[in-house]
Amino acid sequence: LMSGNAFVQAQPWMATPRLLTLARQGNVTAMRRIGELWKQGVGGNADPEEAARWFARAAAGEAKKP
Repeated sequence: LMSGNAFVQAQPWMATPRLLTLARQGNVTAMRRIGELWKQGVGGNADPEEAARWFARAAAGEAKKP
């Protein structure tokens, strides 16, 4: 059974719902991973603009950390 990063790398399309939940809760790492999935086009067409939005959200979340 794979978990964590190993699972995301091996089965990214299955991890996406969980990553989206975490990202929407403010998890910066999840935001970056969602950006990478969009950038690479995993599970569909690549969307550089959507990837950039997720990377920007991650950067904004990182900037808020003390």
